[in-house]
Amino acid sequence: MELIGGDRMELRTSALIGLLGVVLFAVVPAHGQNASPQAGSNQRCEEYGKQYVSPGGKDTNDGCGWSSAKATVFAALEGLPGGSASPPTAGTGALNVAGTVPYGGSIADGGLWLMGNEDAAYPKAPLGWLLYSGPLDIECTSPNSALPNGHIAVCAEKWGGNEDDRHPSYWFSGTAKGLVLSHFQFQYPWTVGKIGISAANTRTGSGAQSVTLDGVGGNINCDHPGGNRKGPNIDIGSNVFWLWLINGQSQACEGQYYPVISVSVQDGVGKIVTEAATDFHPGDQMTLENVKDSSFDSYASGTYTISSCSAGAQTICAFRAGGPNRSSSGGWAFGDRAAAINIDPGNSSGAGLIYIEDYNLQGGGIRYTCGTASWGLTVKNITEEGNYSDPMSAAVLFTNANSFGNAHIDTVQIADNIPSNVVAGVENDNPGANADDITADAAGFVLGPMIVHGLYHNTIFQEQTVSPLEMHEAGTISGVSFGQSDAARRLFGPVAVLAPNLASTYPGNWSALFGSGTVVGGQLAPDGTHNAGLISWSKGGEYAIGYYRASPAPVVVGDYYVFGAWTQSATGNGYFRSSPLQFTLTNDGYGAGDTCTPQSTQHTETAYLGQKKWDWTWGVCEISTSAAPAGIALSSSVDATHSIAVYGPVVMRLPKLVYTRDEAWNVAANLASFDSSCLAGTVCGLRGQELIEFRYGTLSNCTSSTSPARCGEAASGAVAISPSSSSVVVQTAAVTSNSEIAITFNAALSDRLRVKCSADAQTPFITAINPGVSFTISVPSSFSAVSGCFTFTIEN
Repeated sequence: MELIGGDRMELRTSALIGLLGVVLFAVVPAHGQNASPQAGSNQRCEEYGKQYVSPGGKDTNDGCGWSSAKATVFAALEGLPGGSASPPTAGTGALNVAGTVPYGGSIADGGLWLMGNEDAAYPKAPLGWLLYSGPLDIECTSPNSALPNGHIAVCAEKWGGNEDDRHPSYWFSGTAKGLVLSHFQFQYPWTVGKIGISAANTRTGSGAQSVTLDGVGGNINCDHPGGNRKGPNIDIGSNVFWLWLINGQSQACEGQYYPVISVSVQDGVGKIVTEAATDFHPGDQMTLENVKDSSFDSYASGTYTISSCSAGAQTICAFRAGGPNRSSSGGWAFGDRAAAINIDPGNSSGAGLIYIEDYNLQGGGIRYTCGTASWGLTVKNITEEGNYSDPMSAAVLFTNANSFGNAHIDTVQIADNIPSNVVAGVENDNPGANADDITADAAGFVLGPMIVHGLYHNTIFQEQTVSPLEMHEAGTISGVSFGQSDAARRLFGPVAVLAPNLASTYPGNWSALFGSGTVVGGQLAPDGTHNAGLISWSKGGEYAIGYYRASPAPVVVGDYYVFGAWTQSATGNGYFRSSPLQFTLTNDGYGAGDTCTPQSTQHTETAYLGQKKWDWTWGVCEISTSAAPAGIALSSSVDATHSIAVYGPVVMRLPKLVYTRDEAWNVAANLASFDSSCLAGTVCGLRGQELIEFRYGTLSNCTSSTSPARCGEAASGAVAISPSSSSVVVQTAAVTSNSEIAITFNAALSDRLRVKCSADAQTPFITAINPGVSFTISVPSSFSAVSGCFTFTIEN
């Protein structure tokens, strides 16, 4: 016996116990089947909190089972406990959907639009919206399709519309209780979903928390009479936290990538010319990719803010940009509409605790723009697929990652992209970000500051011309470690000097930039000497001390200044303004308009506070603009509560004609302290260090009994003054005008020199030095029948 909604049955004979048992058995559903309502079915719907929607249903049904299913999702949501038609409200509980069903509601092209009390317009829901009371679980339990390349069976739905971006398939604004949407594919709207964007279509005045989309996907109808301006697939706004996108799929529109004819920067203003009309407007974020000049691309600052665009065709746009004047061509420009998943809180505090796992992206990636405060993203096991003919963005793109949050990206695959479009697995377009903000594990080719653990595809990495150091990356790539290690520096061995140290290593020569604090030398240094300086200040304000100071000083665009020093928080509470070293081009009122490139200047802060430990602090300044003679200074600042000890400061200028950017960064990353008096080309140490060895030798040792003695570049050797002669010329390039030459008479050199050496000792002396060529050894009187034999050693 089957009971359907609206039927009533009464059993009046209580004595027929056997018959009653049969009847009760008949109304109990078999295991795995949905219960059909009986008398008082509305009460039973309230009790179980579940509604059913199927293609053969009717909205006049009570929706309590498949046989009494509703026809539309809208009506079923109102039929859940707590739901109502006035005001339009979605109840709480579960909703089961079979196959393809209309969404329903009061407007055409409506979708699952739920408004919670965090939306600024609540409780006045616009037409087509439902007030959200939550919690709510909407699930496809009778699938009729599957996600592309996915392992999830789904119900294929056509909720929403494709004429504008205000009719998505689902839209959650201000919802703050558990909301779950499972196993659906939405077909061909303009935008598939919006989360945390207000009902007024703004990125502020809304939010969404505790939302799960499990096995949910969608494809955009990218064909449009006005051009391909649709997307993004999923748009996420402000105050969105605890969001899970798992086992899903999102497709982006390839028409949102605009080929670049030319791009240039002139005096801080960028200009881009594209082949086709763009959809950019003032205030939009534009990303450049694969431009021939990589300084426009992601490792430097690949995302820019549009300031204006030409009317009509919009093929010419201006944007704000730093760095030197330059021009290039090629590549693509794109914005947030090109994203498969766009996360952009606008001017609000941010969005975070977002988890995207086991996900398939098509034609575009995840685009994350941080807000003004906290953010966070976890991505695991994603694939971004192309179509072999159109470009696509990085699988995960951060336009402005900051230090208020962090991201962890684990396992990214890139497939089917065109050869001319080098696609990053992860890209961070904020050159000033800390590497610690983003961690990428097995994420493919990566660009920008982040911690990197391995690459699954090292061919692209091997062809890369930009060093991971320059991109502020750290970690292990293809078995090579990048980042900072002080192991070698801590040994304080002699240093091969590439260029003079412009900074003074002696505290007595440091000079105040401003303020009138104190510098006390003779402090214990990390190498055991007592040549560190303690800088302190007991009054209000701050005191700055300079280790290198040059003004006015000409600077050349493209030259590099690399710098470093050992620093210690003498007060044990960190550094003033968290910055132990400052490098500037504008000291003493000079250098107006002189700048370092944004991605070059790096001040490495201490990794942890510790207990007054010594830290190596270093950085690079690549001269970006040179408008006037500079005021160059390397300095430290202190205040009344932060004192600092400094040892071995170094500043070197590396000219662009000699050093490439990559080499300059490698020099900077491996820089070690050496004394200000050391000359380029020497191996030199620091003041106060004493070299003591059990024995030492020279690379070459000369043995020559001829006159002149031909000793090449030897700094030591054995020579002979011929009989009847009182001098010998020793030819060696090792001698300089500052050489100290030790000469010793040695009568035991006969076997070595293969001459008979005199036993009558004479005192030798130097009578001439020709730097880089030779020196002359002389004795008071000539040797008679045998040679005078001597050893020499040159110290420079």
